[in-house]
Amino acid sequence: KDEEDDDLGPGIEHPTENSNDSDQSSSIRIHSKYLPWIKSSENRRFLGLTQGQKSARRRKMWQRKLKECGQAIWIRVPHWGDKSNMNSSLPAPPNKVPVSREQAEIKYDDIEAARLDTKKETQNCRDYFEDEPMGSTSPGYFSSLSTNKKIEWVDVSEDAKINFPLFKNGGNNLAEPENSCLEEEDWLKSLRSDPSPLIEISMKPFWQKHVWLLNQFRLLQLPHGAGLEAMRIEIRRDHLLEDSFSQVMSMKMGELRRWLRVQFVGESGIDAGGIEREWFALVSKSLLDPQTGLFLIEKDSGAFGINPSSGVANEMHLEYFRFAGRILANLLLEQASIPYLISISILKHLLGSPVSFSDLELIDSELFKHLCWIKNNSVENLGLSFTVASEHFGAMEVTDLIEGGSLVSVTDQNKDDYLKQILQNRVLGRVEAQIWYLAFGFYEVIPPQLISVFDYCELSHLISGIQEIDVEDWKENTSYHGEYRFAKEKHPNIVTFWKIIEEEFTGEERSRLLQFVTGSSCVPPHGFKALQSNDGQFRKFNIWSANKIETPLPKAHTCFNKLDLPIYESKTDLLNGLITAISFASVGFGID
Repeated sequence: KDEEDDDLGPGIEHPTENSNDSDQSSSIRIHSKYLPWIKSSENRRFLGLTQGQKSARRRKMWQRKLKECGQAIWIRVPHWGDKSNMNSSLPAPPNKVPVSREQAEIKYDDIEAARLDTKKETQNCRDYFEDEPMGSTSPGYFSSLSTNKKIEWVDVSEDAKINFPLFKNGGNNLAEPENSCLEEEDWLKSLRSDPSPLIEISMKPFWQKHVWLLNQFRLLQLPHGAGLEAMRIEIRRDHLLEDSFSQVMSMKMGELRRWLRVQFVGESGIDAGGIEREWFALVSKSLLDPQTGLFLIEKDSGAFGINPSSGVANEMHLEYFRFAGRILANLLLEQASIPYLISISILKHLLGSPVSFSDLELIDSELFKHLCWIKNNSVENLGLSFTVASEHFGAMEVTDLIEGGSLVSVTDQNKDDYLKQILQNRVLGRVEAQIWYLAFGFYEVIPPQLISVFDYCELSHLISGIQEIDVEDWKENTSYHGEYRFAKEKHPNIVTFWKIIEEEFTGEERSRLLQFVTGSSCVPPHGFKALQSNDGQFRKFNIWSANKIETPLPKAHTCFNKLDLPIYESKTDLLNGLITAISFASVGFGID
């Protein structure tokens, strides 16, 4: 309602001077009989959200809390739908472009009554599984890696202490240290023993947490100098995955944290950052390719989740998952991003964040609906047992959820335990080994303490960047040089360039142009202002004029985000030049 409209809705009145409301801070008072109407309205709003909006809506449902004894535990945030509890939103610094519209907080009405009723008379499908804005009693569980290559499934409670994976001999290795062991530095040990600074950082806005992480990376990463050279790998494009796997997996721990430089065999280009960005995109594409057998696309979210049958498709699948973990961590360490979304389940396991039934809606909505039905209806005559059936390459396989599960019937009395076992099997049990090795590889490069300050949406943002290109943000963060330096965006050739980008190019063609110029087809988490050059410093997308005779087609220098753009006589010529460049020269490097 507009401010000038006095009708705030049924049963909602402005307080009078003699109002006896106990909460004097509330600007309105609401008759208790209308609370169900308010709740149903909130529920309708929640049901109308997209999958991405629901994911962003739920991301602050769990937070770490420090007990008086210094022990860190997970707690469900009371009334987490209230925007006053959203202390770690995703805005960029003041007066900057927001990092992502989809990641932005979903704003809801500030209705005090929506925060009053925390006790539920009934525990229906909505509050048990969907964790609606009015509060919830849905249980949560978090995973904890152990040194025996197992993952513990822990119920969230005040006694469930959060432990970062403890590495052998003080080193950063969960398994036998066959190719490492790097002593954990004192500053990392202090964050393990006293998590209070991490909890304090986790309450800050996303951009402040990211700045903090980059400062930690400067301590963690071993740069050039002091006798240390960058780690160099040579990759054949026609054997990209095999070469990348063999060379990255042969690195020791200290080497994994050194600067990385990539050379494609047979190409003269020297990697100053751009080639590495392309390599990250290509090797990620190969790892996530369903034909490789390691990952599958989740039909509801479009994100990549782990293939439970990966061992059938690839006998070395566990080492490849360890390799994938190293790649993801190095991606963050090098401040690169890939144009692919990673499953919420994987992200939560990496963070050690609680998983609840509401997450199933984002991972497998069909299973979620079935579990909702079971929760709210009698199952006595359904003939269910504590088993789960799954398909592996066309063959059905039945797995016991508990010991002797095929002999245990599901009843109305034990169905809550059955639901818990189904959840555990879906997000962990059937892919436990794969998750363990992926997390192991990740923690070899980046200790778990450092990413613990983020929630799963923020970690996804760091890995995948901004998927949808904002042309206005692109234009605002572009510099012009040569004959373009005076007129800038008003130069006729530049005007035509942006008109083509906005009106002629598809989303895919914009991504290919970005890939052509920067080496990556996605935008950094903080937008175009965060593009980097070879030295790790921010460098805007920059356009230089070029002689059409010497340079008939647009030419890119990916290490510097630089585009040499010839001055064309017509829009058609400029369009054809751009299409030709991004179609035949979006990958591969030479040298001037």
